[in-house]
This record gives sequence, structure tokens and C-alpha cells, in this order.
Amino acid sequence: MTRKLGVVSEDTYAKILESAQEEFYEKGYQKASLRQICSNADVTTGALYFFFKNKDDLFIHVISEACEFILAALKVHYQNELVAIAQGVFGEEEEDIRAMYQLLDYYYSHKEVCQIVLKHRDYPYVVEFFDKLTAMLDKQTILIFQEYKELDSFTIHWLSHLQIDAFMHIISHDLTIDEAKQQLNMMIHFLRAGFESLV
Repeated sequence: MTRKLGVVSEDTYAKILESAQEEFYEKGYQKASLRQICSNADVTTGALYFFFKNKDDLFIHVISEACEFILAALKVHYQNELVAIAQGVFGEEEEDIRAMYQLLDYYYSHKEVCQIVLKHRDYPYVVEFFDKLTAMLDKQTILIFQEYKELDSFTIHWLSHLQIDAFMHIISHDLTIDEAKQQLNMMIHFLRAGFESLV
């Protein structure tokens, strides 16, 4: 009994992505081999090129879901944060903790693909992702402080990088998820105290 073409195609697509993720994680983008990806997925190179234009296209497909998830999660967090501020509860940490735990949970359940992103900070798509992330943080800082105090663009930008770097520092160490969350709690408490001192 043969499977429907759509099912076969979906299965082939998934196998290629899984094999590509392992290859990019182990060897990095430059040293990754499309032939090896196909061999490990037990598919032909023709099958790979049916779904993906080239190595760049395949790499972006491997990492794009993680990048999009992070940006979407932060967008929701920032919307929730602005609603809370409008209600006069800027000093509460619950929303920050909820959002950062969500990102941390995603990282630990998708560690391999997240590590691919982090190891390829100079890859154009990843550069664009971090630029978008920083721009979102910049915009949020402006919106938060516009009611209290005007900050110059340099200060706003380093505040954004401070938040990103603090989170990245936590995940760059070999911590358990519980240890990482403990560190995250301290990080949030420290950063919020700093923000509130500027208000």
C-alpha cells in the first residue's frame, strides 16, 4: 500500500529539516554538506532541491521558526506590559517573569536550533533577527519612558543591549532550567530596579 504524495512530501520535508538541523548544529553553516544532509535523511539531492532553493534557503528554514517565535512572544509581552503601565502597575514583575520563562522554556525545549542561531550571529538572517529584536526593545523603552522622562537614543540603545546580553549570558552557561530560572528572577529584579531608578 503506497502513501499519498502529500504525506510522502511532508515526511520527506520533515526528514530533510531534521537532518539539516543536526548538520548545521554539529558543523556550522560553512562546513555543512548538502550531500551529507541528504544522506542522513535518506533522500536524494533532487528531493532537497524540490523543497529548498539552496543551502541558504535550507538554513533559513531551519532557524526561522525559532526566530519568529521569539519575536512574536516578545510582541505579546510588550503589549501586555504597556497595558499594565496604563493601569499604573509598572513596578510589578509578574509579566516580565512570565514572558522570560516562556522564552527560557522554548530555549530548553529547542536547544539545538537556538544554539544554531546563537552560533551564527554574523549570518545575514540572524543579524536581521537581532536587529529586529533590538529595535523592538528600543521602541518599548521609548514607550515606557515617554510618560516619565525623555531618554537619548544612545541610552535607549544600551538599555536594549543590556537586556539582551543579560538573557544571553544566562543561556550561554550549562545550567539546568531551574537554575536558569533562578538566575532569570535575579536578572529581572535587578534590571527593573535600574529602570525604575531612571523614572
